[in-house]
Amino acid sequence: NLWLGVTAENQEMADQRIPILLDTPAAHRFVSVEPMLGKVDLTGIELGEKPNRIWYDSLCGTLDKEQNTDLDFIAHLDWVICGGESGRNARQLKEEWIKELYSDCRCNGTPFFFKQWGEFNEFGERVGKKKSGRLIDDAEVMELPAELEE
Repeated sequence: NLWLGVTAENQEMADQRIPILLDTPAAHRFVSVEPMLGKVDLTGIELGEKPNRIWYDSLCGTLDKEQNTDLDFIAHLDWVICGGESGRNARQLKEEWIKELYSDCRCNGTPFFFKQWGEFNEFGERVGKKKSGRLIDDAEVMELPAELEE
């Protein structure tokens, strides 16, 4: 019944931390992309070093089919949590980063929980965390895995 998770605020941290998470025995795994400091593609996690690098889709647990490898992953992420940065030195969260990550989760059936925009709203205006809100295309996205809804 153990849930394990990592924080991956950008692609570099996702590529470093998610393979370790997926290789660790757990009932369920999640990633917190918070604060989101850059675009994060969970469908293209880099495994290994050049020139033997391979690409792994951590949302559905598959490798790129064209890659020749002995690896056969089945672990995948069960939940993605995302949000912007708050505080005096907060960096702006880009709307396209959120929408791409949310779209990838929807395509793979992975629950997506958007906590908040942070200090900046979706238009890039610094309005403060409370005023920036948590809407994506005029809707709150607070999906939970089925195991947490019970």
